[in-house]
Amino acid sequence: GQGDGTNGSDAVSATPFGADLAVTQFAVSWLDAVDIAKKQFEGSVTEVELDWNINRYAYKIELVSATEEFEVLIDADTGERSNENTERIDAEDLVTKQSEVIDLDQIVPWEDAHAAALAAQAGSVDEWNLEGRAEGPQYQFDIVDASGNDFDVILDAMTGKVVRVE
Repeated sequence: GQGDGTNGSDAVSATPFGADLAVTQFAVSWLDAVDIAKKQFEGSVTEVELDWNINRYAYKIELVSATEEFEVLIDADTGERSNENTERIDAEDLVTKQSEVIDLDQIVPWEDAHAAALAAQAGSVDEWNLEGRAEGPQYQFDIVDASGNDFDVILDAMTGKVVRVE
């Protein structure tokens, strides 16, 4: 890590479990992770998720093409790819899958979304995702407050407005 004399090669993860994802700077941004995924598969983004995965923080990126869907985990500290999976999309699912494509140029920036989520519910961010849905893309932030209560704050990714807190 930063100046603590470790080079991280023998560490399980450069970022320890329990980090507040609202303030943690990862070497690989979610947009970097999308770029890494797109180098492997020609497709459009339907979901991005950042979560603790076994022993590290990783982005799960889902992409769809006209015929297939692709999923990959990308280490948030190293950019290393794992768990790659490509599946054919059934014809009857195609319309649904295509309706979940997220236009990344049209959504509010992640920073704005997470600021709005924390304004709605104070706490630390455990995990978050950006998910394409037929009714439009949504950000979801999993926020734990000072008492340890868990909240999901869901925002409209096009407007940045909070849809609900549950």
